[in-house]
Amino acid sequence: MEFTPLTHCCASGIDFHKTKPVGAWKRQARSTRIPSSFTVAVKQLTEGYYSWQGKKKNFSLCFKRGGLLLVSCSCCCRSQHKWEGNNSSKWSRGQMASEEGLGFSRKKQLRLLDTGRGNIECSFQSSCSSSDQSCNRQAQLCRANNYRAMSSDYYMDNTLQKYRVPVFVMLPLDLIVFGECKQMKLRRVRSLAVALHALKVAGVDGVMVDVWWGAVERHSPHMYDWSAYQDLFHMVTEAGLKAQVIMSFHACVESPFDDKKYVGLPLWISEIGQSNSDIFYRDRRGYYSKEYLSLGIDEIPVLSGRTAVECYEDFMLSFVNTFGPMLGSSIVKITVGLGPAGELRYPSYPQVDGRWQFPGIGEFQCYDKYMLEDLQRAAVDAGEPMWGYSGPHDAGNYNSKPWEAPFFQLRVGEFASDYAHFFLEWYSNKLIQHADTILNKAAKLLKESLEGEDASRAVHLGAKLSGVHWWYRSHSHAAELTAGYYNTSYRDGYEAIAAVLAQHGAALSFPCVEMVDSEHPDYFFCSPEGLLAQVQQVAQHMNVPLWGQNAIVRFDEAAFDRVIYKTKNQTYPMHTFTFLRLGEPLLSSRNWANFVRFVNRMCSKSNGGPPGRSGSIYGRFCKIF
Repeated sequence: MEFTPLTHCCASGIDFHKTKPVGAWKRQARSTRIPSSFTVAVKQLTEGYYSWQGKKKNFSLCFKRGGLLLVSCSCCCRSQHKWEGNNSSKWSRGQMASEEGLGFSRKKQLRLLDTGRGNIECSFQSSCSSSDQSCNRQAQLCRANNYRAMSSDYYMDNTLQKYRVPVFVMLPLDLIVFGECKQMKLRRVRSLAVALHALKVAGVDGVMVDVWWGAVERHSPHMYDWSAYQDLFHMVTEAGLKAQVIMSFHACVESPFDDKKYVGLPLWISEIGQSNSDIFYRDRRGYYSKEYLSLGIDEIPVLSGRTAVECYEDFMLSFVNTFGPMLGSSIVKITVGLGPAGELRYPSYPQVDGRWQFPGIGEFQCYDKYMLEDLQRAAVDAGEPMWGYSGPHDAGNYNSKPWEAPFFQLRVGEFASDYAHFFLEWYSNKLIQHADTILNKAAKLLKESLEGEDASRAVHLGAKLSGVHWWYRSHSHAAELTAGYYNTSYRDGYEAIAAVLAQHGAALSFPCVEMVDSEHPDYFFCSPEGLLAQVQQVAQHMNVPLWGQNAIVRFDEAAFDRVIYKTKNQTYPMHTFTFLRLGEPLLSSRNWANFVRFVNRMCSKSNGGPPGRSGSIYGRFCKIF
């Protein structure tokens, strides 16, 4: 019988007969009867430790990359015997752990057999009494470590689920520029038109477009200029593609372009920020992040008589009024930006000014006066007014490691204290309330716009989370905590977010689909696979559609294979995948051939597709893009 290993919660029971969602694992911490024979799927058996806790003996199994298997038995006398499997890239058929080597009783042995289909068949063989067998088979599967890397040798399975995953391609960040008259316009229009046609020929379903608040409402409040986006959506429609729109309420701080091509927040917002810098996030040392407005002013009218939420709502209303006829036909998905880089998070790891470098834990962003006032009110309501004067004083700096900051150390237990629980819950709930408020506004606007229209004209709403995968395998998950995700080894921080998305019928967009744990150093405790698996299980439990995206631009077949596996060969397939991004590297001959083949495999109801045709398309756009 196949099973899915526990991905987040330690020391929880799992039923081999049917897989439980993460929430159910938490509530079901009981012993589970293991049958005398069961099958473990290698592609689901993660690197790490598993143990069967019997009545008098504890049996553990250690799986490592490259095919190394270690089985050990600890008896009641605390003696330990170990048996090591074949250290090779593939499992040997018929491997058996002898009675003496494992320390089992003379009447019992464990058989490990490679079935030849990427599975390990485990069976207990015993001649002891039925009552002894019952006691020995009563076990609880628990994790002694957090989710570890899958073995890369077993990524691709020939039995991919027959499921078509639409592919979108993100357009370049520098698509919008400002002319001499400060008028917004598209750049490289001819090259873009040819590239859109090439994407259509390749089988791509559509493109993802950043709609910048700082470009449309650039100069004055309530003055919206949609002209460049009207031209863009017309080009996308003429190419036969669909559009996935991002309501980008953040600044494009990752832009590699000069100041003339840089898209920041609206100029009138920047002018307000010069006299009241607390409209932006602030860290403990007093540095402000001007990438996104602070959550503290969501309900405070400091933006020319409007609150931040009212500014976002007015912008979305203007968009719906302008592009209403395209909604549901050309524009089929809308992702609402909820923070830096359009992600629901705090700017806890700023890369642009050099304050943060990977894999630093980041810093809490709650020191502007509006956030501190809210923290003080929450502390008073909790009956602990002394907790509201500041954030944690011992949480390190941007580039600290978890063991260098007492707040995140397990032996000190700060992150598990009453104060830490109060602060982290307040910190994360501010994000969740922010998402709830804005998604509620967006859902109502879309519903009113499409009311009375054909049911086929549906627009799918979504929100994006950040893939903070570094230090995921530590107990505190420090980098996630500073980003606003209260997710630790004992608490699921994504369930409440998924519940809000489900309430408003929104999908969950998540990156890191192409990443594997083995590509990161072990001492960074990274686990993009573990994080994605947790989010995927939570989305399934909450019945929230999942949209995938790559985090790093890659064109190698190994990365494409991982995307296909994770989007199509899971118990909860992704509803769409967005490739980052359109540009000159994608349109090069070799990369384009790999990409076309990838799209064909994603869009076909099989595990593969015909190789992409290179031919004459290259000569048409590579020279002009």
